[in-house]
Amino acid sequence: MKKAVKPSVRRELVDYVRKAHNVSLRRACRVVGISDSVYRYQSNPHRDDGLICALQKAVERYPAYGFSKLFKTLRRWQYKWNHKRVHRVYRLLNLNMRR
Repeated sequence: MKKAVKPSVRRELVDYVRKAHNVSLRRACRVVGISDSVYRYQSNPHRDDGLICALQKAVERYPAYGFSKLFKTLRRWQYKWNHKRVHRVYRLLNLNMRR
């Protein structure tokens, strides 16, 4: 079984192919095996700051609530975040531990 190569490593490979063989970005990405949108993608580390703040505020106000009730509370407060995103941040903050 082949070991998966991370996108960051593949980006470096694309850069190498472009410099060493003087080819276009699209062709280098095709040779390495990634799409050019993966090559151009840059993550935003501060994307969840608002969600973290709102979730912590809800936990302070309702400490006995679990994920389901906290998510409904956020919806009641007019936030439109996806439940999968909220659950990911909920676990990231270790709020899924028993109180």
